[in-house]
Amino acid sequence: PSAAAPPLVAVTPLSLSVETAGGYCDVIIARNTPVPCDRTRVFVTAKNYQRVVKIRVAQGESARFGDNIQLGELELSGLREGLRGDVEIVVTFEIDSDGILQVRAKDSGTGHEARAQLRLKGLEGSQSPESMRARQARQVVV
Repeated sequence: PSAAAPPLVAVTPLSLSVETAGGYCDVIIARNTPVPCDRTRVFVTAKNYQRVVKIRVAQGESARFGDNIQLGELELSGLREGLRGDVEIVVTFEIDSDGILQVRAKDSGTGHEARAQLRLKGLEGSQSPESMRARQARQVVV
Protein backbone atom coordinates (compact mmCIF):
# COMPACT_ATOMS: atom_id res chain seq x y z
CA PRO A 1 0.00 0.00 0.00
CA SER A 2 1.17 3.50 -0.77
CA ALA A 3 1.57 6.01 2.02
CA ALA A 4 -0.74 8.99 1.91
CA ALA A 5 0.98 12.27 1.13
CA PRO A 6 1.04 14.68 4.07
CA PRO A 7 -1.43 17.53 3.70
CA LEU A 8 -0.03 20.88 2.63
CA VAL A 9 -0.72 23.63 5.11
CA ALA A 10 -0.29 27.32 4.29
CA VAL A 11 1.67 29.17 6.98
CA THR A 12 2.89 32.69 7.62
CA PRO A 13 6.49 32.82 6.32
CA LEU A 14 7.52 35.55 8.78
CA SER A 15 6.26 36.86 12.09
CA LEU A 16 3.78 39.76 12.09
CA SER A 17 4.24 42.40 14.75
CA VAL A 18 3.44 45.92 15.90
CA GLU A 19 5.92 48.59 16.88
CA THR A 20 6.20 49.30 20.60
CA ALA A 21 7.91 52.07 22.55
CA GLY A 22 11.59 52.40 21.75
CA GLY A 23 11.22 51.00 18.22
CA TYR A 24 10.89 47.38 19.21
CA CYS A 25 8.47 44.71 17.94
CA ASP A 26 5.76 42.86 19.77
CA VAL A 27 4.88 39.73 17.78
CA ILE A 28 1.17 39.18 17.26
CA ILE A 29 1.36 36.20 14.87
CA ALA A 30 4.52 34.06 14.94
CA ARG A 31 6.12 32.71 11.78
CA ASN A 32 4.93 29.29 10.62
CA THR A 33 1.44 29.85 12.07
CA PRO A 34 -1.12 28.02 9.89
CA VAL A 35 -3.47 30.33 7.97
CA PRO A 36 -6.24 31.36 8.03
CA CYS A 37 -5.82 32.55 11.62
CA ASP A 38 -6.44 35.43 13.98
CA ARG A 39 -4.73 36.64 17.13
CA THR A 40 -5.58 39.41 19.59
CA ARG A 41 -3.33 41.29 22.00
CA VAL A 42 -4.11 44.05 24.49
CA PHE A 43 -1.83 47.09 24.73
CA VAL A 44 -2.02 50.19 26.93
CA THR A 45 -1.27 53.84 26.25
CA ALA A 46 2.29 55.05 26.77
CA LYS A 47 1.54 58.66 27.74
CA ASN A 48 -0.83 60.48 30.07
CA TYR A 49 -4.00 61.76 28.35
CA GLN A 50 -3.04 60.20 25.03
CA ARG A 51 -5.90 60.70 22.53
CA VAL A 52 -4.34 59.06 19.43
CA VAL A 53 -2.27 55.93 18.87
CA LYS A 54 -0.58 54.76 15.64
CA ILE A 55 -0.41 51.03 15.08
CA ARG A 56 2.58 50.30 12.80
CA VAL A 57 2.70 46.77 11.39
CA ALA A 58 5.77 44.86 10.21
CA GLN A 59 6.68 41.44 8.87
CA GLY A 60 10.01 39.89 9.92
CA GLU A 61 12.05 38.27 12.66
CA SER A 62 14.11 41.14 14.06
CA ALA A 63 13.32 42.53 17.51
CA ARG A 64 13.92 46.03 16.03
CA PHE A 65 10.94 47.32 14.05
CA GLY A 66 13.10 49.19 11.53
CA ASP A 67 14.94 46.01 10.51
CA ASN A 68 11.71 44.34 9.35
CA ILE A 69 9.45 44.91 6.33
CA GLN A 70 6.92 47.62 7.18
CA LEU A 71 3.49 46.66 5.86
CA GLY A 72 1.54 49.76 6.87
CA GLU A 73 -0.09 51.55 9.76
CA LEU A 74 -3.42 52.66 11.08
CA GLU A 75 -4.37 55.45 13.44
CA LEU A 76 -6.87 55.09 16.25
CA SER A 77 -8.16 58.43 17.51
CA GLY A 78 -10.81 59.42 20.03
CA LEU A 79 -9.22 57.50 22.88
CA ARG A 80 -10.68 58.27 26.26
CA GLU A 81 -8.37 60.42 28.32
CA GLY A 82 -6.57 58.60 31.08
CA LEU A 83 -3.26 58.16 32.77
CA ARG A 84 -0.49 56.23 31.08
CA GLY A 85 -1.37 52.54 31.11
CA ASP A 86 -5.06 53.08 31.99
CA VAL A 87 -6.44 53.01 28.43
CA GLU A 88 -6.52 49.57 26.81
CA ILE A 89 -6.13 49.15 23.04
CA VAL A 90 -7.23 45.76 21.72
CA VAL A 91 -5.32 44.88 18.52
CA THR A 92 -6.46 41.99 16.33
CA PHE A 93 -4.62 40.54 13.33
CA GLU A 94 -6.59 38.26 11.02
CA ILE A 95 -5.02 36.56 7.98
CA ASP A 96 -7.19 34.94 5.34
CA SER A 97 -6.13 32.13 3.00
CA ASP A 98 -5.15 34.69 0.30
CA GLY A 99 -2.53 36.36 2.52
CA ILE A 100 -4.65 39.43 3.26
CA LEU A 101 -4.07 40.81 6.74
CA GLN A 102 -6.92 42.64 8.45
CA VAL A 103 -5.77 44.78 11.37
CA ARG A 104 -8.24 46.17 13.91
CA ALA A 105 -7.47 48.44 16.85
CA LYS A 106 -10.17 49.24 19.39
CA ASP A 107 -10.31 51.38 22.52
CA SER A 108 -11.88 48.91 24.94
CA GLY A 109 -13.40 51.75 26.99
CA THR A 110 -15.08 53.83 24.27
CA GLY A 111 -15.50 51.29 21.49
CA HIS A 112 -13.75 53.58 18.96
CA GLU A 113 -12.22 51.36 16.31
CA ALA A 114 -9.87 51.68 13.32
CA ARG A 115 -9.29 49.09 10.59
CA ALA A 116 -6.75 48.52 7.84
CA GLN A 117 -6.30 45.87 5.18
CA LEU A 118 -2.69 44.98 4.37
CA ARG A 119 -1.09 42.48 2.00
CA LEU A 120 1.77 40.32 3.22
CA LYS A 121 4.98 40.88 1.25
CA GLY A 122 6.66 38.13 -0.75
CA LEU A 123 10.19 37.15 0.03
CA GLU A 124 12.77 38.17 -2.54
CA GLY A 125 16.54 37.98 -2.37
CA SER A 126 17.88 39.49 0.84
CA GLN A 127 14.48 39.26 2.53
CA SER A 128 14.38 35.43 2.57
CA PRO A 129 13.77 33.90 6.00
CA GLU A 130 17.28 32.40 5.98
CA SER A 131 19.00 35.72 5.23
CA MET A 132 16.88 37.53 7.83
CA ARG A 133 17.76 34.90 10.47
CA ALA A 134 21.46 35.13 9.54
CA ARG A 135 21.39 38.94 9.81
CA GLN A 136 19.67 38.70 13.18
CA ALA A 137 22.26 36.16 14.44
CA ARG A 138 25.06 38.60 13.54
CA GLN A 139 23.54 41.40 15.63
CA VAL A 140 25.11 41.99 19.00
CA VAL A 141 22.61 42.19 21.84
CA VAL A 142 23.63 44.75 24.45
